[in-house]
Amino acid sequence: MTNDYLYLIEIILRRETEGITLTNQFILLILEVLAVFGSGIILHKKKYISYRRLFQIFLLVAYAGVLMSFTVLRRQPGSRIGIVNLDVDLGVTANGIYSIWKVIFNGLNIILFVPWGFVVCSFFKNRGFLFRILASTVIGSVTSLFLECIQLLTGTGRFEVNDLITNTVGTFIGAVILAVGLSIMNIRGRRKKDIKERRDLVKKKLSILVGIILIAAAAMLRISHGDEDILKRNYNTTFFSNFNIPNVFKFRKSTWGAAQKYDLVWKAENVQYKDGKMSLKIDRDEAGPTGGEISTKKKFGFGLYQVRMKSIKNNGVVSAFFNYSRDGQKGTEIDIEFLGYDTTKVQFDYYTDCVGGHEYLYDLGFDSSEEYHDYAFDWSKDSIKWYVDGEMVYEANTDIPQMEAYIFMSAWPGDFPDWLREYDGKVPLYAYYDWCSYTSKEQVENDISSNEESKTE
Repeated sequence: MTNDYLYLIEIILRRETEGITLTNQFILLILEVLAVFGSGIILHKKKYISYRRLFQIFLLVAYAGVLMSFTVLRRQPGSRIGIVNLDVDLGVTANGIYSIWKVIFNGLNIILFVPWGFVVCSFFKNRGFLFRILASTVIGSVTSLFLECIQLLTGTGRFEVNDLITNTVGTFIGAVILAVGLSIMNIRGRRKKDIKERRDLVKKKLSILVGIILIAAAAMLRISHGDEDILKRNYNTTFFSNFNIPNVFKFRKSTWGAAQKYDLVWKAENVQYKDGKMSLKIDRDEAGPTGGEISTKKKFGFGLYQVRMKSIKNNGVVSAFFNYSRDGQKGTEIDIEFLGYDTTKVQFDYYTDCVGGHEYLYDLGFDSSEEYHDYAFDWSKDSIKWYVDGEMVYEANTDIPQMEAYIFMSAWPGDFPDWLREYDGKVPLYAYYDWCSYTSKEQVENDISSNEESKTE
């Protein structure tokens, strides 16, 4: 396993250093030396600057060149035009690591900015302990924002919110290490009493710093798991969200064109959160109709997929809960779809390796657009079972998909009059979602075994 991780690190490093050559770095270093020391020596002779400060400036400029090399200078301008990614994806949740690639990539991103925290913090040697750290962290954040904007404007890279976070964390770590080191070094050469006072002061500062970190961690925990309140969460589930807040760690909003006959586009602003519910909106802009869609950042396999929702009643529209994944001609899709022209029925369907044709229309006996109801499908290797309000209503046993897939929820108008009836263009329309969950097949089986054991006792 360790060798696999090392190989993955090697692949990432090779990809992220593509375009960086020793010749280019040597030329850049020569230019930096000439720029800093050429003018700096003159300023030193006029007693405007000390050699120590001059060396600090050189380190700052040199490492700024390193950061530019890794972000802007290694690609041709225009090679990555207009790519903006506002998702936060750290590769880890409360349930553990789900993307080793993301964890390693983010870790290397943090490490890249640790020396930047060292260099920036050295300019605040004579300032207070907390000031050094906070000022350095702010400068690191501004530096990262500058690099992300330059990449976007020159078309040399993506604007990534993920990078802003990891780069700022790296700067913070570097600043903390240097600030603590400087505080400890200042103790040297002092009398015993003074040494004790200084040590107590360092401990006090460290305590304040730990408090800040804990508050930040609590805030991050609130953002990443604030949609799992104790009143609605079933802790036997593997994945859960009650949609009381937008959770950028679990879900991403779709913002691209949909695979429809006309120019349907998913809009992030069509995904809204209010009063403990999520709404997906169908709307229209100058280019045409827009829909709302979110998907999980993690794929899930066999297990129980559940949602509590209320559909849209209108000709030509779909409100859906499903899973989906595709790799070439291999793929998985299992659907729970409400066709807006008749919301007293629900359509179950599934696709195996991009082949469908398994539609089944079930009569609910109620109007799914008027009240919230629970819907689910239990996916195993040999079957798919669909449920309505806890009761199994349909089962499929042939050609079952096997590939792990993301969970999706969407609301959209479709240009399929034979299937959905003609869409009348009415906007806005809203589908509402109360909560969704996934329970792995292993967890489901463990729960059944536990319940049976408790009954026999």
